[in-house]
Amino acid sequence: MYGGAFIICWIDQSDRKNAEVFARGILDAEGWQIQTLNHIEEIARSAYENGHSPEGLALFEEATRYGSAIKIHTYPNDASPSSAA
Repeated sequence: MYGGAFIICWIDQSDRKNAEVFARGILDAEGWQIQTLNHIEEIARSAYENGHSPEGLALFEEATRYGSAIKIHTYPNDASPSSAA
């Protein structure tokens, strides 16, 4: 069991509200309970073309291809979010 997680979603939707609803639906179906939404931003492929984030580019392309990509960083029950690596 996890103490919690930081979750980053790449969602290919027509607007931010639809993207949020879509992401919440995916995470809810997987049993995650969202406590805080830090931010939503629109991002273009060009943001990853500098080569600094190959994983980010791969996730962006996955979302473009399949509609979504999700990266979950979990931390154990005995760790606080600020001490999670």
